[in-house]
Amino acid sequence: MSPLPFVFLGSPFLLSQCTVCYFNISFTRENQELLLPAEKRWMKRETKPQKLQLSKDYADLLWKPPSFVKKVDPSYLLTPGDSARLQCKIKGSPEIQVTWFKNNKEIHESNTHRMSFVNSVAVLDILETKVDDTGTYSCEAVNEVGSDSCTSEVVVKEPPSFIRTLEPAELVKGTNPILQCEVAGTGPFEISWYKDKKQIRSSKKYRLTSQKAVISLEVSSFNSADVGEYECVIANEVGKCMCSATYILKEPPSFVKKIENVTALAGDSVTLQAVVKGSEPISVIWMKGKDIIKDDNNVRVTFDHGLATLQITGVQLSSGGKYTCVAENDAGSQSCFGELALFNSVVEPAKIIEKAEMIQVTAGEPAILEYTVTGTPELKTKWFKDGKPLPASKKYRISFKNNIAQLKFYATEMQDSGEYTFEISNDVGISSCTTSFTVLGWYCLFAKSPVAVLCAQQSQKQKSTPVLLMCSFLSLFSLSTDRTLPPFFTKPLKNIDSVISASCHLDCKISGSLPMTVSWFKQDTEITPSAKYTVHFAEGSASLEIKHLAASDAGVYICRATNSAGSKETSSTLFIKGLAICFTFLGILLTL
Repeated sequence: MSPLPFVFLGSPFLLSQCTVCYFNISFTRENQELLLPAEKRWMKRETKPQKLQLSKDYADLLWKPPSFVKKVDPSYLLTPGDSARLQCKIKGSPEIQVTWFKNNKEIHESNTHRMSFVNSVAVLDILETKVDDTGTYSCEAVNEVGSDSCTSEVVVKEPPSFIRTLEPAELVKGTNPILQCEVAGTGPFEISWYKDKKQIRSSKKYRLTSQKAVISLEVSSFNSADVGEYECVIANEVGKCMCSATYILKEPPSFVKKIENVTALAGDSVTLQAVVKGSEPISVIWMKGKDIIKDDNNVRVTFDHGLATLQITGVQLSSGGKYTCVAENDAGSQSCFGELALFNSVVEPAKIIEKAEMIQVTAGEPAILEYTVTGTPELKTKWFKDGKPLPASKKYRISFKNNIAQLKFYATEMQDSGEYTFEISNDVGISSCTTSFTVLGWYCLFAKSPVAVLCAQQSQKQKSTPVLLMCSFLSLFSLSTDRTLPPFFTKPLKNIDSVISASCHLDCKISGSLPMTVSWFKQDTEITPSAKYTVHFAEGSASLEIKHLAASDAGVYICRATNSAGSKETSSTLFIKGLAICFTFLGILLTL
């Protein structure tokens, strides 16, 4: 008797003669029918295998495929080093084979993977998980009549941690600093920035970027409002970390104490010092004129704890002059100056060698009081008016340069009139002189004029203001020509000695009402500006420069100043030394 094919509970099964428990299942080819004694149910054979549907009483006694009573948890979120237990419960006819897979690849027993199937419970233990253990895990149960499986997602994430944190810094005003930190861990990350505990959003001011492990915040045009504490917070599903740093503006260098002027004898040792503050690092250089000073046997330059020092051993007369200390950092630079004056053992006392005895000007015009001095530095100047120290004012400017002291009035007023005293001093002497300075005003001239008195009397008689105003105008008009101050020389020309091929300057100082013209003459011939002659007149100073002197340039030179009130002259003689030498040599030849 040939076996007939049937499908039993979904699996192909060949039935011939089978004894199951308390009854027999039999059939014959002739009738092709199956009789079950416990229940009279006939089923005909069909050409294709079909499922055999039995009552529950019989199904419980037959084989069953595996199925999960309890499946593995759908997901696990772990951190490196954690252990994970994947567990499920299976039912079905023995013998059931259980296999575990990761990403469809079978897992075998190892030091990190332990598997068991006891009392219908299947277990997979993953020990000391790593990020690489992330994946899809499945459990498959199989017996002779079927199979079933369930899956779970295991995610192993490393919490964020900083490889490089924010570092405090001093930033230059106006720059675009980039605040950076570097993070390790499993992304994606949630990144947040804060300034003084207030969250920062992307804007024109702030640019937030993240490239691989580097997290950046760019601040546009850093200024005083951006100073503060910045914090970066990094988070993922399994943890977070944060770091912070304070950022301030770099302070440009400034001099707390500047270089003091020093006077020394040739051969002395001299120390020039300045105290500097500002954000580090600060570089300091010393200069004499335009030359940078470097260390050598006689010079030592140091900068330590804000103190800049220049030490010169055995100074010479050529060491005298102006010294500059320049301090610089990323935020800017600053400089200060000091003078080193050197002299031999003989010290020359301070002395005034050129001065003006009296100056008169018209109100509203500029004026200059000028004195030329001599003496060994350090020279100190003082100014007095009517015996009292002259106070600072925007009306005038006081200067002392190249041994010339000036008091310059921008626009004189009547109250500027008075006795002005200039004093010059040094360690071994003092010298002073007084100049009478008079400012003439139109109002006082008019008030005392006969025209003004007559107008006032006439106005009283007629009780008419227009009469007084008309008289005032006429009086002022007449005075405007009568009271113009004629030119006069506060510093006349002096005789000059020079040599052939050199250049020379003839200088004088003029006072008087403006406008004023100045002309130069040699003998009676007027000099006009040219390549040889340069003429200059400004602020009461007149000068004539003669270039490439020749023997023919010797002679008498005249400076003539003219205004509407008159004219004034001063003269000097130019001697050409080369000319005298020639005549002397010629005379010697004639005597031979």
